Amino acid sequence: MKKTISYLYVILGAACWGFIGLFNRMLGEAGVSVWSRVFIRNFISLVLLTVVFALFHRQVFRIRLKHLPIFLAAGLISVLCLACLLYTSDAADE
Repeated sequence: MKKTISYLYVILGAACWGFIGLFNRMLGEAGVSVWSRVFIRNFISLVLLTVVFALFHRQVFRIRLKHLPIFLAAGLISVLCLACLLYTSDAADE
Protein backbone atom coordinates (compact mmCIF):
# COMPACT_ATOMS: atom_id res chain seq x y z
CA MET A 1 0.00 0.00 0.00
CA LYS A 2 2.78 2.44 0.90
CA LYS A 3 4.57 1.73 -2.36
CA THR A 4 1.38 2.40 -4.33
CA ILE A 5 0.71 5.71 -2.57
CA SER A 6 4.31 6.74 -3.20
CA TYR A 7 3.85 6.22 -6.94
CA LEU A 8 0.59 8.16 -6.76
CA TYR A 9 2.38 11.09 -5.10
CA VAL A 10 5.02 11.09 -7.84
CA ILE A 11 2.37 11.06 -10.56
CA LEU A 12 0.40 13.85 -8.89
CA GLY A 13 3.57 15.90 -8.48
CA ALA A 14 4.46 15.44 -12.15
CA ALA A 15 0.93 16.46 -13.18
CA CYS A 16 1.12 19.60 -11.04
CA TRP A 17 4.53 20.41 -12.50
CA GLY A 18 3.09 20.00 -16.00
CA PHE A 19 0.24 22.42 -15.29
CA ILE A 20 2.69 25.22 -14.37
CA GLY A 21 3.18 26.17 -18.02
CA LEU A 22 -0.56 26.25 -18.68
CA PHE A 23 -1.32 28.52 -15.73
CA ASN A 24 1.75 30.63 -16.41
CA ARG A 25 0.63 31.21 -20.00
CA MET A 26 -2.93 32.06 -18.92
CA LEU A 27 -1.74 34.51 -16.29
CA GLY A 28 0.76 36.05 -18.70
CA GLU A 29 -1.92 36.60 -21.33
CA ALA A 30 -4.07 38.24 -18.64
CA GLY A 31 -1.29 40.79 -18.07
CA VAL A 32 -0.07 39.51 -14.70
CA SER A 33 3.59 40.36 -14.00
CA VAL A 34 6.21 37.65 -13.51
CA TRP A 35 6.62 38.32 -9.77
CA SER A 36 2.85 38.26 -9.27
CA ARG A 37 2.68 34.91 -11.06
CA VAL A 38 5.35 33.54 -8.74
CA PHE A 39 3.43 34.80 -5.71
CA ILE A 40 0.13 33.35 -6.95
CA ARG A 41 1.71 29.97 -7.68
CA ASN A 42 3.42 29.81 -4.28
CA PHE A 43 0.32 30.99 -2.43
CA ILE A 44 -1.87 28.36 -4.07
CA SER A 45 0.74 25.71 -3.21
CA LEU A 46 0.80 26.92 0.40
CA VAL A 47 -2.98 26.66 0.72
CA LEU A 48 -3.18 23.22 -0.93
CA LEU A 49 -0.32 21.75 1.10
CA THR A 50 -1.74 23.21 4.33
CA VAL A 51 -5.08 21.55 3.65
CA VAL A 52 -3.51 18.20 2.71
CA PHE A 53 -1.22 18.15 5.74
CA ALA A 54 -4.04 19.28 8.07
CA LEU A 55 -6.20 16.42 6.86
CA PHE A 56 -3.66 13.61 6.62
CA HIS A 57 -0.41 14.49 8.43
CA ARG A 58 -1.15 16.77 11.41
CA GLN A 59 2.17 15.96 13.08
CA VAL A 60 3.93 18.13 10.46
CA PHE A 61 2.65 21.26 12.23
CA ARG A 62 4.34 20.39 15.53
CA ILE A 63 7.56 22.36 15.95
CA ARG A 64 10.19 21.52 18.55
CA LEU A 65 11.88 24.38 20.35
CA LYS A 66 15.34 23.16 19.29
CA HIS A 67 14.34 23.55 15.60
CA LEU A 68 13.42 27.25 15.88
CA PRO A 69 16.99 28.52 15.23
CA ILE A 70 17.13 26.42 12.06
CA PHE A 71 13.81 27.85 10.84
CA LEU A 72 14.90 31.39 11.65
CA ALA A 73 18.24 30.95 9.87
CA ALA A 74 16.56 29.42 6.80
CA GLY A 75 14.04 32.27 6.68
CA LEU A 76 16.73 34.91 7.07
CA ILE A 77 18.94 33.37 4.39
CA SER A 78 16.03 33.07 1.94
CA VAL A 79 14.97 36.71 2.50
CA LEU A 80 18.54 37.91 2.03
CA CYS A 81 18.95 35.86 -1.16
CA LEU A 82 15.65 37.18 -2.51
CA ALA A 83 16.71 40.76 -1.70
CA CYS A 84 20.01 40.23 -3.51
CA LEU A 85 18.19 38.74 -6.49
CA LEU A 86 15.78 41.66 -6.69
CA TYR A 87 18.57 44.21 -6.23
CA THR A 88 20.72 42.69 -8.94
CA SER A 89 17.81 42.29 -11.36
CA ASP A 90 16.86 45.97 -10.81
CA ALA A 91 20.49 47.03 -11.29
CA ALA A 92 20.68 45.01 -14.52
CA ASP A 93 17.60 46.78 -15.88
CA GLU A 94 19.28 50.19 -15.61
